[in-house]
Amino acid sequence: MKFNLASFATLSLKTLAEEWTTSENIHYLEAPAECPRRERCQLDVFHPREQTGTPVLVYLHGGGLTGGDHHGTPELWKHLGCVIVSPTYRLYPDAKYPEFIEDAAAALAWTKRHVGEFGGDPAKIFVTGHSAGGYLTACLALMPEFLSSHGLSPFDFAGFIPISGSMVTHFAVQLERTGSNGSIIVDDAAPLNHALKETPPLLILCGEPGMDFGSRPSDNRLLGHALREAGNTACEQHEVPGMDHGSILDAAYAYLLKFIRQRLAPAS
Repeated sequence: MKFNLASFATLSLKTLAEEWTTSENIHYLEAPAECPRRERCQLDVFHPREQTGTPVLVYLHGGGLTGGDHHGTPELWKHLGCVIVSPTYRLYPDAKYPEFIEDAAAALAWTKRHVGEFGGDPAKIFVTGHSAGGYLTACLALMPEFLSSHGLSPFDFAGFIPISGSMVTHFAVQLERTGSNGSIIVDDAAPLNHALKETPPLLILCGEPGMDFGSRPSDNRLLGHALREAGNTACEQHEVPGMDHGSILDAAYAYLLKFIRQRLAPAS
């Protein structure tokens, strides 16, 4: 059964149970069995049993670049009607900047090559992530060198949606570089330092100021401003009222659904 945008809607629990499944613990890059990178660089794919040509959402988990794994896809998101690819990546302090971004780029390259085997459309891949995963998502969208090492460009993807991500230098990277993470730094590791005029579609989401984590709302607002100042017209940004750093994930569902539908709609 071929995917049809006209019927793209949220999936019922019955449909999820009967027509969708999860393939788990897939290695997305080659590494020796004893290599820590092989242990960390795995992913799950939530996919339809028979449907083909389905939109794809890559979800990069949070955890401060020090925790989290590929089994944490928000349950509500499974109703989006997308194949969901959920990779994990190496973590600080075992991994140093930019190794976690390199792993995320490798997961996107794997998805581009293989998602068709799971009913996904490689021309309809959206990339999102929460917290540390939002930081990685923004880095992949704004620092093209990470995808170019795989022969890809950010423009090979349908859109990027960082959620409550650090747009300054991530505190784990600050700790690695300075021995402290008590201040805000904007250096080469900060998405804010890479605001570009030309990007794929970007949807920047965070919670309400004073409720979301630390300076995330102001960081995200600054990135949106920097992109607009650079002449970027592909970016939209929202602070979701009443949402904190955790509850933003469920609130993001409606924004994701609208963003994906708009990008897949035929040009009028």
